[in-house]
Parts: sequence; structure tokens; C-alpha cells
Amino acid sequence: EEAVGLRRALGDPLLIVDSTYHTGVTAFGAGDLDRAEREFEASLSLARELGDSLYAGGALCMLGTVALLKDDLPLALDRVHASLAIYAELGDRRSTAECLCALGGYAAAVDQPEQAARLWGAADLLRGDSPLEYAEPMIESRFGPALIDALGDEHFAELRAEGERIGLEGVLAESSVLAATRSGQSAATIATTRDGK
Repeated sequence: EEAVGLRRALGDPLLIVDSTYHTGVTAFGAGDLDRAEREFEASLSLARELGDSLYAGGALCMLGTVALLKDDLPLALDRVHASLAIYAELGDRRSTAECLCALGGYAAAVDQPEQAARLWGAADLLRGDSPLEYAEPMIESRFGPALIDALGDEHFAELRAEGERIGLEGVLAESSVLAATRSGQSAATIATTRDGK
């Protein structure tokens, strides 16, 4: 909060976007979803004014996750789809992994455990050696046990490994969770970036 105040005093809007976003992350980590939502909404609004796609994508993904954890599933899907589209344009692999983690949580919430496991596997591929961060640990702890109960440990691991093997493009191509707004061009953009080409 002090950092936000100082950055507002400096009058640099990008610094304010950054501070507001990370205030939301801190509130989210503390379990204060209402405050996190307010901070991410403020960050998103300013990021859009500035035309900053990276922060807009991040705020949308976190807002989608907040909606998911509040069981507002249509809003969650809408916001995560919007974030995924932005990251497809940016070619941002790590941030796309966060979106796929949230989409996996959504799939689990709508009783599509196989798709959830594959989405998490594709997220693993894009994440690489990076640890789970931001919302990812909370999503996996919320929905993971139910997925394992539904699928069994071995089948869950097999499906997650399958998602990692076929990658983002393959998972999106077969995922009815994403059918309404899926863009083949966007999926291909990330799939190409995934291989560093």
C-alpha cells in the first residue's frame, strides 16, 4: 500500500498498474478474494487505458481465477479466455501456463476431469522448470484432490502426461471447454513460441 501511494505521488501510471496488480496478488495470497478482485479490476482498467497488454492479460487471468474460486463459472471462463487471447498474441508461454491452470480448474468444476488433467499437463509443458506461482498452487489445491478421486492417481498422472506430450495446440484442439471461443491461429501462435521458433 505504501508503494502504491509513493508511485501515485510520482505520477507514473505504469508504476501504479504494477503496484495495484501486486497488491491484488498479496490480497489473493492472503485469501481476501474481494479485495483482490477490486485491485485487479483497478489494475485492468488502468492497463487498458495505457494499452498495456501484459498487465491487462495478468489482471484478467487473476480475475478469472478469483471468479473460479467464488464459483462464478461463466465469468471465470470469460475472463480467462480473454487473458489467453492476449497471451497468445504476446507469445508469453509462462503466463499462458497460468491461464491453462485456471482453465483446468474450470474443467474440474464442470465435471470434465479428463480435460482438466490434460490442461494441467499442457501448463506443465509451458511452465517448464518454473515452480507453481501466483494462483496456481491455490487452484491445484482446490481442485486437484477431486480430480484424483474421480480419475485415480494413475489415470490422472497418465492424462496429465498426455497433456504435456500433446501440448497447448493439441489440448485446445480437443477441448470442448474452450470450443466456444477457441482460435486456431492463437493456439498455433503459442505452440510455435513454445518451441522457441
